[in-house]
Amino acid sequence: MYQLFYLREAENLKNVPPEVVTFAKNALHILDCHYGENRQQDDDGGEVIILTPHDDLCVLDALGIDVEQITPEYSNIIPTSSIEYLHVFTLANNEYSKQYLLPRDKATPNLLDC
Repeated sequence: MYQLFYLREAENLKNVPPEVVTFAKNALHILDCHYGENRQQDDDGGEVIILTPHDDLCVLDALGIDVEQITPEYSNIIPTSSIEYLHVFTLANNEYSKQYLLPRDKATPNLLDC
């Protein structure tokens, strides 16, 4: 699992399809541009959380995230050459987003319902 706050952190992602890496980098670029490359992690902006195909959803517990309580604003599929990924966009407040990128086959029903 990767928890990324800045574009510079996305350089050494392993076990993640290249299409998902590109998607994450684009999202992090937007956060850096709008909220600053040197913002504190708990400042306005957001984060991108990536689960690899080898991760289980329980790894989110370490971040204090109960996957069953995630309420997506929207979700969409990221097609890759190897495995279908799901992008789930959530808002913690009007200035902080969490974006989850995970293999679609690991998604719980609440992540697929929007």
